[in-house]
Amino acid sequence: MKFTLTAAAVLMGSVLATADAQTTKPAPVKGTQDFVSQSTNGTAVRLNADDCAAPAAIAGTGTFAFDNSLATTGTQGQNEPLCYAFGSSAVDFDVWFDWTASATGSAGMTTVGGTTVDTKIAAYAGAGCPTGAALACNDDSTGLQSTISFSCTSGSVYSLQVGTFPGASGGTGTFDMSIIPAGTPTGADDCLIPDAIAGQGVFPFNNASATTGTQGQNETLCYAFGSSAVNNDVWFAWTADASGVAVIDTCGLTGVDTKIAAYDGSTCPTAGALACNDDTCGLQSSINFMVTSGTTYTLQVGTFPGASGGTGTFNVSIGAPLGGCSYDSGVTDNAIGLTAGGGMAYYQAFDASCATSVQSVEVAYGSLMWAPSVANGSPATICIWDDPNDDYNGDDCVLLASLSTTVVNADTDILNAYAFPTVGVSGVYFVGAVVEHLPGEFPAAIDQQSPSQARAWLCGNTTPGAFDINTLTNNDVPPQSAESVGFGGSWLVRTGGAVAPGVPTCLGESPAPCQCGNNSAMGSGEGCVNSTGVGGLMWTAGTDIVANHDLVLHVSQSRPNKFGMFVQGVNFITVPFKDGILCMGNPTERLGQVLLDMTGSATSMGIDIATEGNVSAGDTRYYQFWFRDGNGLSVCGENSNLTNGYTIMWQ
Repeated sequence: MKFTLTAAAVLMGSVLATADAQTTKPAPVKGTQDFVSQSTNGTAVRLNADDCAAPAAIAGTGTFAFDNSLATTGTQGQNEPLCYAFGSSAVDFDVWFDWTASATGSAGMTTVGGTTVDTKIAAYAGAGCPTGAALACNDDSTGLQSTISFSCTSGSVYSLQVGTFPGASGGTGTFDMSIIPAGTPTGADDCLIPDAIAGQGVFPFNNASATTGTQGQNETLCYAFGSSAVNNDVWFAWTADASGVAVIDTCGLTGVDTKIAAYDGSTCPTAGALACNDDTCGLQSSINFMVTSGTTYTLQVGTFPGASGGTGTFNVSIGAPLGGCSYDSGVTDNAIGLTAGGGMAYYQAFDASCATSVQSVEVAYGSLMWAPSVANGSPATICIWDDPNDDYNGDDCVLLASLSTTVVNADTDILNAYAFPTVGVSGVYFVGAVVEHLPGEFPAAIDQQSPSQARAWLCGNTTPGAFDINTLTNNDVPPQSAESVGFGGSWLVRTGGAVAPGVPTCLGESPAPCQCGNNSAMGSGEGCVNSTGVGGLMWTAGTDIVANHDLVLHVSQSRPNKFGMFVQGVNFITVPFKDGILCMGNPTERLGQVLLDMTGSATSMGIDIATEGNVSAGDTRYYQFWFRDGNGLSVCGENSNLTNGYTIMWQ
């Protein structure tokens, strides 16, 4: 059975809705939202142990097989409070094992990755049929599979029950047993004295008896399902052993409904969270953030408010910084829309490591799994925005280019490509779609299994046709990261382009010697401010390979309808010149004169930069654009100005 759930979360006076697919049971209720993501995988092997009075004997750690495809549902282990999930404590089609612990510590049992069965598992003290309450029980920890943990003593025997959620079919698969030795750090209840851990690997936690402190309870990034709180929290001081992107997750490693966060420092947080997440993989969590080798970070491992603490493990890994022009897997896990309908923007941050010129944007609409989510033919606008502060914050974007279109290939996970004339970008920028949709439709396609990096943003306007693409804060659902409202992941939004050759130089920023204090804004990459109120901007496209003859110099933000000239120099200098800074010295080459258009833009298209500059492979040359800026409007009275410069090392 498949059906769609609509869940509402109040976001600063406005309402967001999500679509979610179920296969066997309704979603759990978390605050104001009903939300769960379910998936299956695994392989099958066979074993029978249908009677708890005659269980199969196993011992130690490792992988063990089960087969409950022909099992009956017994009377034992059917009314345990810890087994209550989705309206039932029952465990159908159960088979039994007597497991002997090989060490003292915290035992872990999981079916994640070992089966396609919708499992439900439990553990009891003693051999044979249970004589007391369950030590642990779980239905879904990751997708439809289960994970539990419980204290164990070396040489003691424990009864393990492997069954299914009521109504699901039995089958075959495997489960893994592990033991975390006693004395291993499992998290301190007080952030002033966190447990010290280091490096990468799997680390245990135990927040079964932890209190809820006052630290890390009001973080913006921790907002999910109506609350920023992190209950039953324990703390670690973790030291990175490499630089890159740290990924910390509890996926498939516990039955606890975890909520985790990371902070700078090695004690109680003194600044905002670097990352925080509630649910990424079922009820478990995953965060990622940039780390530096040898630096210590504070980790908070707790639960969603109202959930019980327990034991489990979390995995720590460090990879190279995520790059490229896509962050999604190409497969949606959820779809999001405005409950009231209207215009909704979903947009993703990229940076110059991906591309410094954008030629295309790819966008998917809706989700293959939860059709219909948005109608083909609905209005859509594809946009490219600059992030003026380069802070990956999507609330102050400046529109660079847009393209009006309509939704196509809805609910297919197909990424639709939209071509743009080359748009020069620098630093951080956003690309995405603005879609007009009806109530009950979910246009924003998100992959929640990919690390989010808090790069996915959204905003909306509940008045149809009123969405403001130029000033996103003018819309009645304000910009916010998808992660901050409980939907960590990446949109199915990609950008296509190229990393432009060369390095920008000679920027008109403080303390640059602009002629009359007409410095450009820090981080803008511009030349000294001209009569338009900003500095002229130069960037490149094509390649720095002489034989290709395809290097193109782009100019914008210069004086409209004025003549200008592309110039090349052999030596790098920084000399005040006219209203700007001259960045190249003799010998120089005049590469070509052009007329700036009505926006103050021009390109060197039609000028062969390599040929006109008489360059060879191995040469380093410096480039700039000079333009007239007279008629009494010149900022410093010198009647001309220059853009920033560019250094090209020819290949």
